[in-house]
Amino acid sequence: MSDSPTEPSVETQSSESDIIISRREKNLVRLAMWSISLLIHVLGFIAIGTYIDWRYNTDIQIDMNWADTPLTGFGMMEEYVAEEGDGEGYEPPPPVESDEDPFAEEVADNATPALDPDSIIIPEPEPEPEAVTDVIDESLPAHDLRRQKARLAAVKADVASMPNLHVLAPGNARVIVLIRNDRLKGSRFESSVRRLFRAFPDYRVALGASQIDPVNDIHAMLIATANPNLYAETFLVVSHDIPTEQLKTYISASFPTRINWSEHNGRPLATPDSTDGKYRPGSGIYKRSLYLPDEHTVLFLKPEVLPTLDVAHVDAIVGTRDEALEGNAEKKQTFLESLGQIAQSDSVSMPTLFLMVQGIENISLGSAFPNFEAPAAMTGSLSTADNPRLNMQALFKTPEAAKDFADKWPEIVSAASRMGIPGLGGLLGAIAVTNEDKQVLMSGDLNGTMIGLVLMFAASFLERNAD
Repeated sequence: MSDSPTEPSVETQSSESDIIISRREKNLVRLAMWSISLLIHVLGFIAIGTYIDWRYNTDIQIDMNWADTPLTGFGMMEEYVAEEGDGEGYEPPPPVESDEDPFAEEVADNATPALDPDSIIIPEPEPEPEAVTDVIDESLPAHDLRRQKARLAAVKADVASMPNLHVLAPGNARVIVLIRNDRLKGSRFESSVRRLFRAFPDYRVALGASQIDPVNDIHAMLIATANPNLYAETFLVVSHDIPTEQLKTYISASFPTRINWSEHNGRPLATPDSTDGKYRPGSGIYKRSLYLPDEHTVLFLKPEVLPTLDVAHVDAIVGTRDEALEGNAEKKQTFLESLGQIAQSDSVSMPTLFLMVQGIENISLGSAFPNFEAPAAMTGSLSTADNPRLNMQALFKTPEAAKDFADKWPEIVSAASRMGIPGLGGLLGAIAVTNEDKQVLMSGDLNGTMIGLVLMFAASFLERNAD
């Protein structure tokens, strides 16, 4: 009897070989099926988009009058310099040059001159002289906000009580957003917004290595930009309750460049070191500093602003409906004092997001939509109810342009419904509009599911383009 190992038979070797080949074939088939499936889905989406563009010619385009000057004209700063100028005041720098955005390959700066923000301040509507009721006026069109007097009065009151964003932000800002993070807690959008905030470039730059929760640890944020194509020309204010030393540690650990810590008026100032060689010297990441003016505020801004930031005065930005400031509507505040109160800014409907857009030059939706003149400015608010309430005011250059837009609203909704995008028609159809002189008031309860999907896709887009 031999001690040598038994050699497998030819039949056994063949059988094992067949099993190996069979598994490989199955894996190849699966891979091919997945590839074909993915290709079919991608081509399907492209085909649907091409069909919609061909069938309805939906070439959506919004032209903005982006500023070509730096974000340095804060609040009432220009008036302050004109009245108190003594040779030591702030001198406006020349038009901004494009910086190298660390999150983009190319940066555009072909903007047109700045627009005077005072020319688009929306006047506060007069209060209703008599009690309003919920009686519906059937003689008015279904889309007309005037059908329900109580609802119209509520929208007017809401718009009138919004914080004056134009004095909160630099004078040449085109888009200003105020977000009440504390009101996101417990809402259906909390997790989606948390993911979205964490994907923002500034969060990744300054706090990416921390465990700071953008919903639980941050009370409010103000974001203002004169040109979103320029990373350095964005002004950001964060209201929080994070201890200063802990925040400094987070910033130093998170920032992608070396940080030099110094002080301005006895408070910490973080300046990126442009000699560290991590980015090109012209990169926008070196052009902004982080200033901690008090225990509850962080500013992302250009260092050139600091000399006037402490002394520039602005009008009170918090409405008298806020208990803390009742009776102080005429009080003058410094810019820093106003910024420190962004978490207290309020409105009648307790919205979570406030928005102001100015400098709109043209809006084109394609041949399937009616033509209309673009509003010069828009301001609005959005709540975080299950079906978020949108209240918005659009200011047009003439009363005729405002009336034309309101009259064409049903056509706009109808054209959107024919595009084939599920829910779009219903989303716009829920918004009631009316015009009064040069303004158009808009109000409606939006589909919370669609808002959630938009937030999800926005977060996904930022995450994919993070590096």
